[in-house]
Amino acid sequence: MKIRLLITLFAVLFAVSAYAQQQDYYLTDGDSETMFIVRDGQLQDSVTTFNLGYPIAIMDSVLLYHRDAVEGREYDLSGNPTGFTWTGPGGYSEILDGTTDGVQYNYMVMCCASGDGDNYVLRSDLQFENLEVLFTFDEADFPDGGAGIVYDPVGGQLFITAFDNQIYRFSLTGDVLEQFTIDSASGALCCLAYEQETDTFWAARNSSDMLYQFDRQGNTLDSVAVDGLESFGNIWGGGMQITGTDAPPPLAVDTLSWQSLMLLLLAMAAIGWFSPAMRR
Repeated sequence: MKIRLLITLFAVLFAVSAYAQQQDYYLTDGDSETMFIVRDGQLQDSVTTFNLGYPIAIMDSVLLYHRDAVEGREYDLSGNPTGFTWTGPGGYSEILDGTTDGVQYNYMVMCCASGDGDNYVLRSDLQFENLEVLFTFDEADFPDGGAGIVYDPVGGQLFITAFDNQIYRFSLTGDVLEQFTIDSASGALCCLAYEQETDTFWAARNSSDMLYQFDRQGNTLDSVAVDGLESFGNIWGGGMQITGTDAPPPLAVDTLSWQSLMLLLLAMAAIGWFSPAMRR
């Protein structure tokens, strides 16, 4: 009986350690010129960026782009400006979120086109240059365009959110392949990120303190309330670091989070407490 209990406890701990947040999650609020760094479900830092800096791509550094494609700036992974800046072509507006495949392209979503304008998914090189339209959103399903985007390096596809709790899986040619729901609360899901260490995805809810972890089949794995995040308001951009690779990333399970460590200690204490009864 004791062995079965140990097996069950370690299976639970394996799942927790495999899926708990293991990479820094960068969230951008361009209206307040701020980038936030969330680690282990806690708000670790907030750094000053620039006006309307929203879409990001994170590899060896953080590349932050302007909402209207007029400028970009580089930061190190701690949020310090490196001094490298560049100008963009303009001609686009309301680019909210960005992502990268870490190999060749960055991808971005547009929203809120006025009048008879279209909302696009854009593609660029790894420095947010050489922008082009990848595909146009169907106005019936995405009347306001996209709120969040992330590239799936394993499936070679895009996950995109509208201004609700729905996440859509797109092919790179613009076909909707699947749709699923994350949480039932109101408010736009945004700031999509791929966590390479766990082979999972993350989303935030705009104007709230909630983060959600999900897999590519649409299963919600975790939800986390980040104390203090809701007070900053208008986050739209989000991402995690990805290293350039064409191969599926390994699932990291060798590092326990502090939550997993606490569960392990409690499990060991419980086994020690009940072991005399088990021997009878």
